[in-house]
Amino acid sequence: MEILQDEFNRKLAPDGDVSIDFDELFLLKSDKQSTAQYLSTMVSSGILSINECRHFLGYEPIENGDDHIIAYTDINQNTINKNSEPDDDKYKNNDVKDE
Repeated sequence: MEILQDEFNRKLAPDGDVSIDFDELFLLKSDKQSTAQYLSTMVSSGILSINECRHFLGYEPIENGDDHIIAYTDINQNTINKNSEPDDDKYKNNDVKDE
């Protein structure tokens, strides 16, 4: 795509006073749901920032939108609620002796 843009700019605007920029979204003709899912995946994976997605869609940047955010969890789904009952033995012999 960039090669085409450069060629159009070289031939149609040799002075550099005008620049041609293709709208990739329009050229790809993807539906809005697919585009939203793609951009959501890119942001949640930390590949794109919110402002990069907003630029891609033609929106103005927002404050703190340049931060890359990666969703992270260290909890294995197989271990959730495995130890749901408290271990009372830990707290039975907690007598503190004064010395």
